[in-house]
This record gives sequence, structure tokens and C-alpha cells, in this order.
Amino acid sequence: MWFRINLFGNRKLKAYLQLIRAPNGITAVTNIVAAAAIVSGGQLTWQLLYLVVASMCFYYAGMALNDCLDFAEDAQERPFRPLPSGQISLVRAQKIVSVLFCIALVACYLFNPNNLTSLVLGVCLTLSIVLYNAVFKQGLLGAFTMGSCRLFNWLLGASFVTVTTEQFDLIFALLVASPIFFYITAVTFLSKQETHASNKDTLIMVELLLGLAYLPLVYLHWSVFQLTGWPSLLSWILLTVAALFLLQRFVLLTTNFTPKQIQLTIKWMIIAVIPFDAMLVAMAGHYSIALMLLVLLFPCRMLAQKLYMT
Repeated sequence: MWFRINLFGNRKLKAYLQLIRAPNGITAVTNIVAAAAIVSGGQLTWQLLYLVVASMCFYYAGMALNDCLDFAEDAQERPFRPLPSGQISLVRAQKIVSVLFCIALVACYLFNPNNLTSLVLGVCLTLSIVLYNAVFKQGLLGAFTMGSCRLFNWLLGASFVTVTTEQFDLIFALLVASPIFFYITAVTFLSKQETHASNKDTLIMVELLLGLAYLPLVYLHWSVFQLTGWPSLLSWILLTVAALFLLQRFVLLTTNFTPKQIQLTIKWMIIAVIPFDAMLVAMAGHYSIALMLLVLLFPCRMLAQKLYMT
């Protein structure tokens, strides 16, 4: 309790946590662990920490870069944010972005100096983050670009297999990563409405993208994981529960399409990445790792109560 009070009682520290969207970074970590667990058959080792550090730094660099490039817009529409409010200078934020990107790329290299797959994926992730924030932020193209950031983050986690074998199956990694790609694309496209809620038809595309996220999950169940018996039943239960939760949120959003409700839905969907990753890991049969990922819901939700996520 003292830590929680002290953490959020420090205005300067809270401003930095806001700048990098601290709660969201936990969802990047679960992507890494989930991908590594699935491709390695649950055989995780300490080297995974390099990729975890890299993933968090990439994510936080992207969030800080977003605020740097949106400085003028935020000054008009979100003056309370750390940069336009003057809590953090623009120059300081730019330095933070540079340092975080450097740490992330170094961690990718140190993960396996003898195999540069992780470093190559880290460079691709860096380019995707910069392209989203600086070039392709608007519209559906922007949403797909953000989805590609999560795709490369997932592939970065899948590159964990290079420390146990030289075989990095890109096709399999892409298949397993495709649900999170479409899911994050849907979240990002919806987020374009969070300020003004000016186009309710956006929900049609968002729901289509979520459907595209669901289809590879069914394919993984039937053709890749080839589940039978009670693991198959558990998988169907998880898929059904996930679909029902999403349906409930979007029924509510359809009847109350307002900026506040959109922001609440986006916040819920970002946090839901954690059980989403846990579900995939459980479908692959690694139940203890799935439960470990679910535990991360608690710090994520605690941070989300005090810090904005969008």
C-alpha cells in the first residue's frame, strides 16, 4: 500500500509512467512469453528475459514517440498530458525514445549473438513503430501498421526458439501471430473514434477484423494443435467465453457510441490482450504458463486504475 501511494504521489514519476503508458507494456510482455512458450513447447529459459526487456523498451519507446509527434494536437485536445502540460520537456521525451530504442536493439542482439533473427525482427519492429507514428497513423492503413507492430513483437517472442534450435518456422510463427495482428488492428481502428465518436460505421470494420482474429484460432484448434478430449473441450469453452465477452462489450458500445464508452472499451480490449495470450498458450497445452500470464492481469489493472492507457 505504501508503495502504491508513494508511486502515484510523485507527480514527476507519474508523468513519465503516463508518457510511456506503463500498464500497456505488460501486454507486450505476455505476447513475448506466449509466443516463446508455443514455439518452444513450453521449454522456457532465462534468455527469454532479453526479449522481455526488448519488447517493453520497444513498446514504451513507441508510446513516447507517439506523444512527441502528437505534441501540437495534444496541446489542443489533451493539454493535461505530460508534454503539453510541461511536466516533461519535448527534448527530454525525444531522448527517452532514443535510449529505449537503443536498449531494445542491444537486448535483441545479446539474446543470441550467434543468430541475428531476433535483431532483424527488432529492426523491423522499430521501423513499424516509426512508420506508424510518423507516416501511417490515420485510417485503416494506420490500424494495419499498428497491427504489424504487434505482429513483429510476437515474432520477436517466437525467435526465442533460436537458442534451442536453428529452426525458426516463420510460417508457423505468422499463423500463431495472426490473431493478435487482427485484434490489435481492430483496437487501433476503433481508437480513431475515441475523441469525437463521429463515425459509428467504424464498428462494422472493427467487428470484421475481430472475426478475422477468431478464424485462425479455430484453425489452430483443429489443424495445428489437433486437440481432442478434454483439452479440446476446454479450448472451445475458452473461445466461446472470449467471443461472448467481446459481443457484450460491442452490444454496449452500439447502444452508447460516445467517446467515454469508446475509451472504456479500448482500455478493456488492451487489458484483454493478457487473457487473449493466456488462452493461446492454454490451447497449446501449456497450462501452468497460461496461469502465470493471467497473474499479470493484477499489476496491469492496478496501474490502469491510476494511469490512462490510450
